[in-house]
Order: sequence, then C-alpha cells, then structure tokens
Amino acid sequence: MIIVFVEENRTPEPATPKDSDWNKLRQLIQNCAVDTDISDLAQQHDHYLYAIPKGEL
Repeated sequence: MIIVFVEENRTPEPATPKDSDWNKLRQLIQNCAVDTDISDLAQQHDHYLYAIPKGEL
C-alpha cells in the first residue's frame, strides 16, 4: 500500500489594508470615469480634441 500526500507550494499574497493608497487611487479613478461611448478615443484623441481628421498623425 502506498500513501501519497500532495502539498500545495504557494506563497500567500501579501495582505493590503482596505484603505491602502492603491485602493484610494482605484476609487478615485472609478469616481472620475466618464462613459463617452467613443470606442477609439485613446487612438484618435487629437481628432476629438482639435478636430484633426482621423488618422492624419
């Protein structure tokens, strides 16, 4: 009879306090987010800011 024991060798993730600076930053970003319904805003920001035709830069 052979008995096999399997142990998980994982390092636990460090616990972060609920009010850590990273959580405060995430909350600030969520509070400031605006839904524009513009799918290419990041790629074509000059078009939307300065009325430059799309894709010229």
